[in-house]
Amino acid sequence: MQGQIVVSVSIGACYANEELHYLDHTTGVTTSLRIGNFISKLLNSGMMRDGQAINIFFPELLEYCLTPHDRTYVHNIRTLTTFLMKIRDEKLV
Repeated sequence: MQGQIVVSVSIGACYANEELHYLDHTTGVTTSLRIGNFISKLLNSGMMRDGQAINIFFPELLEYCLTPHDRTYVHNIRTLTTFLMKIRDEKLV
């Protein structure tokens, strides 16, 4: 619910019910999530990534995508970025 409110306020209520394809790194299954839920899962995934032992002991490796979790995280980030760039282009026209 909080994610939906943030989306409505920041980019517009008309986008709050948009769905994006979220790739789950544990199951490999892609599910459609509303944008607010997508962002919440992505933030949680990012916190889990930053808390991995490899990244705690070797923080210089954070910029690289070494694990399968990292690669799905980047995939989901690109999905969100593509969606936000589409909205930006619509609003600038």
